[in-house]
Amino acid sequence: MHYIGFWARTIYDDPLVFPQELPICSDVALREKMIRYLNAGIVHEVYRGWSYCRYHCGISDEEMGDCELTDGTWVWPIGLAHYVDTHHISLPPEFVNSVLELPLDPSLSQYTTPDAYWIVWSQQQRTQSKKHLVSQLREQCDRECSLALEQEYESQTRETGMSSKKCIWKSCTSAALKDRVFCARHLDARANQGELKVYAWERRFHYTSVFLQALKSQS
Repeated sequence: MHYIGFWARTIYDDPLVFPQELPICSDVALREKMIRYLNAGIVHEVYRGWSYCRYHCGISDEEMGDCELTDGTWVWPIGLAHYVDTHHISLPPEFVNSVLELPLDPSLSQYTTPDAYWIVWSQQQRTQSKKHLVSQLREQCDRECSLALEQEYESQTRETGMSSKKCIWKSCTSAALKDRVFCARHLDARANQGELKVYAWERRFHYTSVFLQALKSQS
């Protein structure tokens, strides 16, 4: 089976893209056929959490569902019909052909993993300018997170003090914190970066919002 309709949550979720990057389907009759087809799928997998609309249009998470549907060949999130119905996104030609019961284009069938076709097709919808913007926003996000880390390490070192012993982390040449065996950086690494990890996620979602706002302004 082959997967379609799975989206990025942040600008770091390559190779997935956002539905806002896909072309609009202006054919009302085709959209109606796709919506009926998508809603007629049978349950393939049920998850323990709700999905959410990447457009943040106001539809509840419960309405977006918690499962995947299938027709035996394709697998899609139950909320995919909402994207076609409300946001008028297009779907890949091979899936559309299956909806319309047309012969498939052999050139579209050269994929080997369940999500390969969807990834290749949806990535082709991301323009070079959008790829460049994603790269710029990631760089900015990474700089902010790195700066926050360094500031935290310096603050922790000042507050705790340093010992006369070296940090025992392999290849580290820094002094360990007072009464500790690691320097601030590697003590943090062992703790999996706790609050700073939350900060990094907050910055990722912030810059994802910047990217989505840019898409909205271009539409």
